[in-house]
Amino acid sequence: MEQKFMALRDLLPGAFLRLRRNVLGLTQAELAGISGVPQSHISAFENHKRRISVAEETALAKAVSVPAHTLMSMKRHVVRGIFSRYGYDEIFMFGPVSTGQDDAFTPIDFLVSTTKSLGMLDLVGLQNELENALSTTVYVSVDTGWGNAKVDRFPREVTKLDEKLQFQPLLVDLYRAGYVFSPREIEEYPYFQKWGFPKSLFPYDVSAARWRVDDMSRTLDVGMGIASGDPKAFMAKTPAGVQSRFAAYHSIAVLVESAAKIHSDVKEANPGIPWAILSELRYRLLQTADEIDASIAWTTLREDFPKILDALGSVTYPGSGTEAAA
Repeated sequence: MEQKFMALRDLLPGAFLRLRRNVLGLTQAELAGISGVPQSHISAFENHKRRISVAEETALAKAVSVPAHTLMSMKRHVVRGIFSRYGYDEIFMFGPVSTGQDDAFTPIDFLVSTTKSLGMLDLVGLQNELENALSTTVYVSVDTGWGNAKVDRFPREVTKLDEKLQFQPLLVDLYRAGYVFSPREIEEYPYFQKWGFPKSLFPYDVSAARWRVDDMSRTLDVGMGIASGDPKAFMAKTPAGVQSRFAAYHSIAVLVESAAKIHSDVKEANPGIPWAILSELRYRLLQTADEIDASIAWTTLREDFPKILDALGSVTYPGSGTEAAA
């Protein structure tokens, strides 16, 4: 844990600690009471009037970090409620958190056993809700029996969620996996928290924005065409089925890449489009492209793509005073 937070006092004096304290909802006095570091030291450090010692740094790091399994002990009922809203009741945990071999930076792995598939927008929405509730990295794997490659590698020792644990109040590190943030990222963090997507650093150009929206529209059309046939043929272990699934995954990847390149000013002006989820999906596709459940891809193309295409039909562009039919 100390290694995760080493150089806190040298890398980002004051600003890092203040941001961590604010997102945790702690006052300086509360943090002082938990960590044992005098409030006057915390205040002076946050205001760049003094440095903190190695012992104080260790105490502050410990004050805002808890093992992931302890976190689940408190919020298991909250997790079940989130899954239930998405229609999932058969929920399991696996990996280090389910066996208690974890720390404050261990991701929580969930396995959902279901015959009901979600589209990727809903799936990322579910994952984001869980991460917001648990304040740590979460991975959700879905076993629908339709070709999730990752399911075959699950250990047999999984833990089914229940509500039989004692809940204890605790502090939570809201920074995913304990990564250290650069000053630039800290500056952009409030923006990302508000909107859910990064702020564009390049100049806004109406023509470029229209081109990107057109790219999204064309990709959505192609994806909807892929899912216009027989779902059994799409799922089949035939050359045609393999090609269809590959094309589906590719169209989803192209969609999120096109969305990422649209200027943040356009996204702010059109909140009806799920930009934040598309931004998160782009990141997750880089990690799990070979493990996407085929039924999730099918549902995404059949149900999510038409909704996004319809929303793109009334996109407004800041400064143009016009609406564009994408």
